[in-house]
Amino acid sequence: TQPGFGAALVSFPKVPRIGLDIRVAGGEVTKVPWLRSELMTVIQKSITDELLWPRRLVIPSMVPGSGLLKPKPILSNRELDSLVTTDPLLQVEKALAEKPVLRETMKSDKPD
Repeated sequence: TQPGFGAALVSFPKVPRIGLDIRVAGGEVTKVPWLRSELMTVIQKSITDELLWPRRLVIPSMVPGSGLLKPKPILSNRELDSLVTTDPLLQVEKALAEKPVLRETMKSDKPD
């Protein structure tokens, strides 16, 4: 069966706080203050550059393959690329708000 969506969009409204402990060969690397600071700076910058709204990560839904076939995305590469820069739900909401009938209904529903 196919999923009911073509892709999941992931982004953060503000920079998240991240806790980080890295162990290498039994020693905790993040105990070294300057190294911890450098790692956190790089991670925070990466998240800000790639996942802070309006930027987003597009995770495509896949159609399962059968036998030796690999799973393939439901949406085309062009559609997936467009999701990086556009927001389909926001576009539909704006289009609905522009319709005169809906606009009049919204005005009449407001309490005076």
